[in-house]
Amino acid sequence: IMTGRTVERFLLKCTELNIAYSYLNQACEQESLANEMQKMMPIGHEYPMLMLRIGYASAMAYSPRKSVMEVLDM
Repeated sequence: IMTGRTVERFLLKCTELNIAYSYLNQACEQESLANEMQKMMPIGHEYPMLMLRIGYASAMAYSPRKSVMEVLDM
């Protein structure tokens, strides 16, 4: 839980400073890529759990979202 809170505070600070970020999940979720990263990085025998891409970027339009009525079956 503490790690999640720390990551959340870090990401909120990034947002406050207009720093963009995105998760790079594939490298951590795919075993072959995780093994490759483990060999390349000084993390001992640990496996990467989280990888972020961080930097300054131009503002992008939000992805269109469905309305609530399009999602719910009522």
